[in-house]
Amino acid sequence: MAEEKSFIPPPFKGLATDDAEEWVRHFENYCEYRALDDGKKLALSKVLLTQGAATWLDSLSDPDRATWAVLKAKFLERYTTVYAF
Repeated sequence: MAEEKSFIPPPFKGLATDDAEEWVRHFENYCEYRALDDGKKLALSKVLLTQGAATWLDSLSDPDRATWAVLKAKFLERYTTVYAF
């Protein structure tokens, strides 16, 4: 059991230093490993999104939180940093 805990994605706080794309990659890999369905992915994301990210999640409309695919798109839209060169 202790070994499995090391696989769980860390909380995502929504800080400027957080890497949203890396977090989603880790989250989805973990969900695939655990064979989680869409409902369980949504439930786990509610636990792992903390601090500012939890506030952001609470501010979303029900349709934006209805499926993992929609939530993931909203999450990446909000937290992916785009660099202009």
